[in-house]
Amino acid sequence: MGPTAARRGEPIASPGRRPRRPIGALRAEHARHPPRGETGGARAPCPGWRAEGRPRRRGSMAAPFEERSGVVPCRTPWGRWYQTLEEVFVEVHVPPGTRAKDVSCSLQSRHLALAVGGRQLLQGKLFDSTIADEGTWTLEDRKLIRIVLMKTNRDAGNCWTSLLENDYAADPWVQDQMQRKLTLERFQREASQRSLITANVLFARVGYGRGSWVKRLLSCAVETNTVGQ
Repeated sequence: MGPTAARRGEPIASPGRRPRRPIGALRAEHARHPPRGETGGARAPCPGWRAEGRPRRRGSMAAPFEERSGVVPCRTPWGRWYQTLEEVFVEVHVPPGTRAKDVSCSLQSRHLALAVGGRQLLQGKLFDSTIADEGTWTLEDRKLIRIVLMKTNRDAGNCWTSLLENDYAADPWVQDQMQRKLTLERFQREASQRSLITANVLFARVGYGRGSWVKRLLSCAVETNTVGQ
């Protein structure tokens, strides 16, 4: 055995490094003196984590953001309304069995009026101007009226704080979430546009036009299909 060799069962120490301790000795020491916050080998939860292992959001409130639809609604006595960069949606609950001929809806650039069976449900001046020709309303399942208004100003900074000029305003928390959603929607749209521009530039550099590369892919697919037959 050379001078650097060790007996069987002992760790070999490398020059300049501390010798490794056998795993059995480490386990025995851990059992005799468990680290602070541990009991029976189970690690105690950290202060910032819940019992089920999910991180705790300190100082956060339950946001009214709906994950399925991706909207931030403002609740009202008759239903709710919400918005995107381009549109404002109004959902009004009506008595079941309502027919389209019972609905009277007037959509103007700055005015909205809705009546069902002669009963006025909504009427007033809108928060901001809309495109009257593109406004629509539909009766769904004979119990819900959905109104879609197209914004004239479609910038992320144009976040409606209320549906009507002096009525159905969102509380500050909902307003903040609405503004965040519009800003995120704008960033996503700009990122998509930048990606499209980058792709067009790359295709132009390699010699394919905007439509020629699509034609080339289609021709390759046709050739592959022909060979397979």
